[in-house]
Order: sequence, then C-alpha cells, then structure tokens
Amino acid sequence: MTSMGMCTVCSNLKFVFDEDSGAASREGEVGWKVSCFGKCSNPACPDHGECTCFDEQMDRRMDFLRQQLERGWRPAPPDDD
Repeated sequence: MTSMGMCTVCSNLKFVFDEDSGAASREGEVGWKVSCFGKCSNPACPDHGECTCFDEQMDRRMDFLRQQLERGWRPAPPDDD
C-alpha cells in the first residue's frame, strides 16, 4: 500500500488573510512525498525527484490489454438501461 504525505523539507505553505479587503494570499511552498519513492514532488525542493514507481505496473497492464485485443477480446458494450 502506498501512502502520501507533505514534504518536511520544503512544505511551509501559509495563507494570509487581509482583514480590510477580505482577500487571501498564499505564501510558501508545498511538496508531497509518496511512500514508495520518498522524494518530493516540488521541483524547487532540494529533495525533489521524479517518481517512476507506477511506470512498470502501467506498462504491464498496457501489454496485457494489447495481448487481449490481439486475441480478439472486446469490452462488453454498456447496458442500455
């Protein structure tokens, strides 16, 4: 199972509200880390990395689907309820 959490290296996101105008502004950065990879999604973070954890799984699924289609399998049409 994969989990996701905020990066402790770069996440310092704050929202500032102006009481006079009622406007909100955003300050800081936020980055996310996926447990299978452990690197941050924020390109500005020193701990940034590109997650490729799901690439192999997706490639296997696409290969399986291609094989099934080559064998003549077709998805069932939707029911007309």
